[in-house]
Amino acid sequence: MIVLMHIFYRILVLVGLIMLAINISFAFINPHSFCGTGDAITMFLFALIAFAIWIVYLIIEAILLHKQKAYGKRNANLLLSLLVPLIVILIIKILYIY
Repeated sequence: MIVLMHIFYRILVLVGLIMLAINISFAFINPHSFCGTGDAITMFLFALIAFAIWIVYLIIEAILLHKQKAYGKRNANLLLSLLVPLIVILIIKILYIY
């Protein structure tokens, strides 16, 4: 149960980072000109930065949890940090197939 709450809090942090990244990307978009590709690239770039920060945070926390001998939380952090790149790779593969 403790590990599930740990995972839930980390996913909440990820959602908060993504919402922050989208808000920051909207600040860089010019509202008077519409460029769908440029807008999407800006949002994607800031979302990628948020994912990178989240992954680095999870890996550092996993190292600290290993020293505290909290192996369940450490394993959850390592799985979550590997899950995001896997999802991104799958989305890219799906987009290039169709």
